[in-house]
Amino acid sequence: MSDKNKRKSVEKPTEKSAEKSVEEIEPKQKKANSDNNNNNEATLEETNANKKDESKQKTKHFHLKWSFESHKTAWAIVSVPSNANFETVFEESIDKCFGFDDFGHLYAANVNGKKLKSSLDPSSKGKEETLESLNLQKGQSFGIHFDFGADWMFRVEVVDETVEEGEELKIVKKSKGKIPSQY
Repeated sequence: MSDKNKRKSVEKPTEKSAEKSVEEIEPKQKKANSDNNNNNEATLEETNANKKDESKQKTKHFHLKWSFESHKTAWAIVSVPSNANFETVFEESIDKCFGFDDFGHLYAANVNGKKLKSSLDPSSKGKEETLESLNLQKGQSFGIHFDFGADWMFRVEVVDETVEEGEELKIVKKSKGKIPSQY
């Protein structure tokens, strides 16, 4: 067969054949779009279910007993996730436990040979260090010097390690001792 004959045998699309092709394609596209929407809805439901599961996931927590060096009767035990950074734990603990809420002061601590300083200090590592990275052990204690002008000295003792739901700092137990005011 010559090239001319081959060209003649190829049908040229007519308006009717073009309309028929579109009619055949549209239902297929609608079905594909419907399938995609169903898949997207399923994926969204799975994502929401995963988020609910994540919020209920259990993580390692440290129970830390916070007290004043000078006011032994005032103390509190907080449950803190091990992946929390040291500075956040420090600030939230003294705020929730003792009502100290002015963190515009320097602090310093030495935990297992790691010197931690307030993020107000340019050489600070307090925001970088998590409780987990400090290798805390049950029974261990360390001191924190806060507000070098007022000289607040805190003692922190690791009283327990647990596995709990949630990622928030929670007060587990609080003393009835007199809490000094920050100012």
